[in-house]
Amino acid sequence: MQVRNTGPSTVYVTVIHGPRQGERRQGPEREITPGHTAVLRPGQGDMLFDLTLRGAGPVKSLTVVSVR
Repeated sequence: MQVRNTGPSTVYVTVIHGPRQGERRQGPEREITPGHTAVLRPGQGDMLFDLTLRGAGPVKSLTVVSVR
């Protein structure tokens, strides 16, 4: 999955993934600065379950650019 930070402040994103339902792992946190794009991937052979998003500013915005 490719995402872009469309907000005015830096955001931090974490991928939650696992090999099957009920078994989840948290990936490393990624920093994405305003206007930049990042590729987020689950572990090899895992399914993507969720993304967590946090940031220091009052407005946080992340846009999905593409999914493969």
